[in-house]
Amino acid sequence: MPKNTTLCPFTLMKHLQKKSIFKGLAASGSQAFRTIYAESWVPKFGNSIIAGLSVNHWNFLKPIYAESPIYTKYEVLKILNTGRPNERIITRKFSFFNSLNELVQSLEIKILHHKDLILKS
Repeated sequence: MPKNTTLCPFTLMKHLQKKSIFKGLAASGSQAFRTIYAESWVPKFGNSIIAGLSVNHWNFLKPIYAESPIYTKYEVLKILNTGRPNERIITRKFSFFNSLNELVQSLEIKILHHKDLILKS
């Protein structure tokens, strides 16, 4: 573990997890997105990425608990031409749902892509 890392006490001690605001062990805020992005999204589209441009409207609506299954949906909100023939800016919305089909987290991400590689993904 890095030297400057500080953990909240409830993340390590089960008796404190129940007393926390979450009433159990919950994932850190960005953990669901980081996992789906690294394991599913980047392997599929990563070869077309030129640069990340922004993350907006990141909403943490409900806790995501350890051992609770979640699933993700994403949709393309906007595709913009950049003025350069082989580049596109694509804005996508990621939505995360728990096993009760409740929306627990959502965000929009804007990425600059190489046009020809997007079509091959």
